[in-house]
Amino acid sequence: MGDINDALRAFNSSYAQTSSPKVAQRSVFEAFPEEATRRALAGINNRVLGKTDGTFVSGVLQAGTAGTPGIAVNNALSYTVDGKLYAGTASTNIPIPTSLGTQGTASWCKYLLSLGTAGTYTITKGNEATSGSAGSLLPDLPDENCAIGYMVIKTAAVAYTAGYTDPAANSSTVGYYDLMSMPITEH
Repeated sequence: MGDINDALRAFNSSYAQTSSPKVAQRSVFEAFPEEATRRALAGINNRVLGKTDGTFVSGVLQAGTAGTPGIAVNNALSYTVDGKLYAGTASTNIPIPTSLGTQGTASWCKYLLSLGTAGTYTITKGNEATSGSAGSLLPDLPDENCAIGYMVIKTAAVAYTAGYTDPAANSSTVGYYDLMSMPITEH
């Protein structure tokens, strides 16, 4: 038993030397030694609970208003971020930001849709892959957000330009997937 206690004391003392003198009172963000581990735990913990009336339903993601570069969420949702309950509204067209740039030809890319504590939707671009959808991974969940779903775009001979082009245009194939939380593994 002494070995375990010694290891715990050594672990705790390594964090006691940080700028915060009271390690136990720090937030998970400050106390976790690995950013990737902290983000993974937040992604699993922050989740969609269902409709705001208490019945379970997912966001039911689909293409935004016809001919526009956006994503629609058909249902109002209840969701949690860091254990606190929030309500999100349905939206017919969440614009895809132009800052996400251009996705190359003959590639796959996943775009994560998340909902923040202020009720604002965020779209984050994952990596591009040329060897199939499995090679394209979801990006990290932004801080103070809950994963709602994601869109996969497979381009053909024409590149996809975020914010300017309808994702289904130019012979691209688009899929929409609802999430309850960030997936532990991707398929």
